[in-house]
Amino acid sequence: MIPYPGTMQNTETYKLMIYGLVQGVGFRPFIFRLAHAHRLNGWVENRTDGVILMINATHEGILKFRDEMVNTAPVASSIESIEIVKAGRQEFNSFEIRNSEDLSDAVTEISPDIAVCQNCLSDMKEQPHRKGYPLINCTHCGLRSEISVYSALHTGHISKGAMVVLGRS
Repeated sequence: MIPYPGTMQNTETYKLMIYGLVQGVGFRPFIFRLAHAHRLNGWVENRTDGVILMINATHEGILKFRDEMVNTAPVASSIESIEIVKAGRQEFNSFEIRNSEDLSDAVTEISPDIAVCQNCLSDMKEQPHRKGYPLINCTHCGLRSEISVYSALHTGHISKGAMVVLGRS
């Protein structure tokens, strides 16, 4: 976390709610990098109803941040809407990614299993500690289906039919 001292002058605290396919596609790391590029302090977290951000910025700064977010969002994401409201003044010393929070039993949109990107293929073929390792993950192309299956196997959340297909009955 890199603090940006002096960014508190003439700023407000804004709450941004981002709705759409913004989870499981590298959206929080993207927001983290974007906030650092704009020298903004605050935080971002996943919630069952979308992604929420609290950011200190000027009015002009938050609009520039929003525009760049919309124009450069991860390829696998799809922003349906963004709500921006002034929040009660808060002081942040850096920008951080917070843990996800469940607010309800609602299920957020699940990203489709899209083709593996060139970065993942290169990583799988070139990284000595991962050569041939199929359980890769990427902030550009999202979670691999193999990771979903692996997680389901280890948490017990998998159907008997899937176990037979996987040869683990």
